[in-house]
Amino acid sequence: MGEGDNNMNTVKQETKDELVPAYTFEVYFGNQLKVGFAKVSNIGMGEDVDLIPDGDEGEIYMRREKRHRHHANYIVLERGMSTGTDDKAIRDFKPGVHLYNVMIMVHLNGEAVRMFSIETGVVTRCSFSDLDALRSEVMIRRMEIQHMGIEEVTV
Repeated sequence: MGEGDNNMNTVKQETKDELVPAYTFEVYFGNQLKVGFAKVSNIGMGEDVDLIPDGDEGEIYMRREKRHRHHANYIVLERGMSTGTDDKAIRDFKPGVHLYNVMIMVHLNGEAVRMFSIETGVVTRCSFSDLDALRSEVMIRRMEIQHMGIEEVTV
């Protein structure tokens, strides 16, 4: 392997490092449990609206609907770790379990930059990592929570 090949690997590594932001995600389940997840997906917010055209001016007015949506949304949490947590709290995450006051904190380089809140939800799926006596952490491989709304909260 020549000198040029070694320099190319160094450049590739530096570029790769620059593209990876230092985001971390902490999820608080009530006041009892904090779990760090590697990936949080399907965060979405929406509102039911009616668009009403004005015949004379050609303008469109938006009216917000006050009715309750009849379908639930879901959020997916993947690769969660919590070191030193009571194993009993983790075992409670099973399908059908109701969760209250779920807070999702987004940190960039250790500083909170965004926060989302789910008032109430239900665990629909949960899978755990392999059992390993040599590790001190409990790992949630994937968890899906169905909820009726998520809100972004001011940090």
